[in-house]
Amino acid sequence: MKRKIFTLLGLGFACLMLSACAKDKGESKEAKTDNVIEYSNLNSKESQKEISDLLKQSGIKSDSIDNFLQHVNQFNDIAQGQDLIGDFTAKDPASAVYDVNTLSDNWTKKYPDFIGYNCRITTFSLCKDLIKIDSNPDIRDELLFMDLEALDTDNSAVDTADGMNKFEAFYSSIPTEKNPDVNIHIANIEKSLKDRNITFTDNDKASIVSVWMYDDIDDPKLFIGHVGVLLNTDKGFYFIEKLSFQEPYQVIRFNTKKEVNDYLMKKYDVDPSEERAKPIVFEDGSPMQV
Repeated sequence: MKRKIFTLLGLGFACLMLSACAKDKGESKEAKTDNVIEYSNLNSKESQKEISDLLKQSGIKSDSIDNFLQHVNQFNDIAQGQDLIGDFTAKDPASAVYDVNTLSDNWTKKYPDFIGYNCRITTFSLCKDLIKIDSNPDIRDELLFMDLEALDTDNSAVDTADGMNKFEAFYSSIPTEKNPDVNIHIANIEKSLKDRNITFTDNDKASIVSVWMYDDIDDPKLFIGHVGVLLNTDKGFYFIEKLSFQEPYQVIRFNTKKEVNDYLMKKYDVDPSEERAKPIVFEDGSPMQV
């Protein structure tokens, strides 16, 4: 029964995302210039060690990294036979196609009462120490029902009451105007972050990249429909993401921030209507500078 509920909720949320799923940290001075984009599903010890080392060098705590890799292996274990990539491979990550039905079936067989982890849970588990909230802001968690269900079942990613409050506050939707003008929505996002005293630690090696999406099904609102961790290294920009509850982890190595932005817009700017605002890519508390 729970599986049916999860499936229906997942379909409903997917439809919602389709209708809607600062500070410039600077370009890496030694970023690659060969225009080759590589990615991995962290399906090898070598790729896991590479990203673990980079996360440590970026100031991410060891226990958060260990927890992240445990979740990666938990998912990759049920995805055997699905051709997940181990070592970084030159390939367009936007073209990757996963057998979501098989992956979902495999996961549900092994974890019938647990939906798993998504992009928001994954990013928060790695970067919760990069987020500062100096107040008790209003929480608008109407779109987080699946996240909260997952964390209620397995709290290994967010294991304290304060952490849960911080998670809900950070990912709360925010009210906006019914308007396709993205500049209006950028201003509302920045104002909301300021009003709620949400800031980010000064870290030039790690940042949170959020895709804000517009929804006007009921009251117009903005919400973080996708999010990941961006590492600025001497090898380029590594973007760490969990695509969805039913899809794998990806780490993509880009040459520039423009490539990061283009990848996210290609993947999430899927609404042909000119009556709704396009997705907006933020790095920490400001629009990504490309």
